[in-house]
Amino acid sequence: MKYRQIQSTDLTVSEVGFGVWSVSMNWWGEVSEPDAIQLLRKAADLGITFFATADVYGPGRSEQLLGRAFGGMDDQVVIAGQTVSGLCGAYRRGRQRARSAARQRARRRERPAFARHRGA
Repeated sequence: MKYRQIQSTDLTVSEVGFGVWSVSMNWWGEVSEPDAIQLLRKAADLGITFFATADVYGPGRSEQLLGRAFGGMDDQVVIAGQTVSGLCGAYRRGRQRARSAARQRARRRERPAFARHRGA
């Protein structure tokens, strides 16, 4: 696995990331929680350290799965989160609430990367 540093941070992540929507949205059939957690952990075992999520994936299920798979492993995996600002009221206040809620669902001390989800 190759790794890169995220510009303007001290974070180094795998070039290959895991889009957690794929195990939380059931677009290609239902993925059980044990299977999803097993896939996430297998990805980490293979060297993937970058996991992308959003509060609308599941909704919130992707972050909960990450918390169950990696709770307490803040120094080993990077979770990049996104929010749909319209779901949380005014963007700035909504973003802070969404970030805090996402951090709790994912069982993280901090979420180093957070952005507005452009798809919704």
